[in-house]
Amino acid sequence: MRGAPKERIGISKSHGKLQFFIRNYGKKIYLPENHELVIPLLQKYYEEKCLEITEKRIEAVDAFLKIDSSTSCEEIYNNMDPKLRQFINPLGLTLDEKIERWNNMKYEPYLAHPEELVFNTDGGDKVRSKSEKIIADILYKHGVLYHYEMPLFIGNKMIVPDFTIYDAKNNRIIYWEHLGMMDNSQYFMRAMDKYKMYVLAEKDVFLTMESGNKPLDIDMVEKKAVQQLTRDHTLVQTMVDRGEISSEEAQNHPKKHYITRAIGVGDTLDIDYQMYQLKKGSQVLLCTDGLSNSLRPEKLPDQLKSCIRKESLQELIDYANNQGGADNITAVVLYRS
Repeated sequence: MRGAPKERIGISKSHGKLQFFIRNYGKKIYLPENHELVIPLLQKYYEEKCLEITEKRIEAVDAFLKIDSSTSCEEIYNNMDPKLRQFINPLGLTLDEKIERWNNMKYEPYLAHPEELVFNTDGGDKVRSKSEKIIADILYKHGVLYHYEMPLFIGNKMIVPDFTIYDAKNNRIIYWEHLGMMDNSQYFMRAMDKYKMYVLAEKDVFLTMESGNKPLDIDMVEKKAVQQLTRDHTLVQTMVDRGEISSEEAQNHPKKHYITRAIGVGDTLDIDYQMYQLKKGSQVLLCTDGLSNSLRPEKLPDQLKSCIRKESLQELIDYANNQGGADNITAVVLYRS
């Protein structure tokens, strides 16, 4: 302890009274209660006890976090070999069943001004604007599950999100609102009132905007549609899943490289199995963390666009190395033509 005496105090009892002592070359030297060393040594004794129990708790937490305790029964089933799944009755809905239920969901679409539904999307919907068609086509291309203009009831009021997106992996609903006339003051006020309803109801909502002078940012829409397909088997990913730290904090966390699964450390190996249907134009980047840790997520879509050519993939690896990459890098890009 900073500023504390170097001696350590001993405490004993004699005839019901506390006695204090220090040791000098193994010999006890008793101190009267009013000795100038008693109070600082007792404070040191107390703080050392607190430090000891705190260190034990940290060790226990570290040991706990090394176990991937956030894994659910659903994840265990979804990560099993498909050949094994046929022999097992899962507890709860599987990922495939959730997706099927979403795709088969029946709802009464918003039918006001049907004459405005003039733009056909790649997914078979009709939408009201070119920008909504762009958003819908990008979502469809990346395999993002969504429903268009599915009414949402908040209390006794109904609002109509442009896109209701289902994150099946995390069982989460996200609402995407495209605000296309932000230079119209009345439209702007109605849009803000609608956004306030989302916020007060604690809904996850994402906004895109445009005006006469500033069109829809298509690159930004592409970036939002890019998704990480696999889950990192790391300590910090477990902490992110539990809500203990943010994704941004995980990028520079001191325990970023602590892994929870590895090849060659045990007799058995848990392997994740996942199935995805790739739409035309989809790209999948398979890489080690030597590459992904050196790339900025917000720039990844732009970088992936140039990865169809082999030489561009090498450029991506060179970029990661120039950013200070200190790990081995292996990368493959799959492209659905």
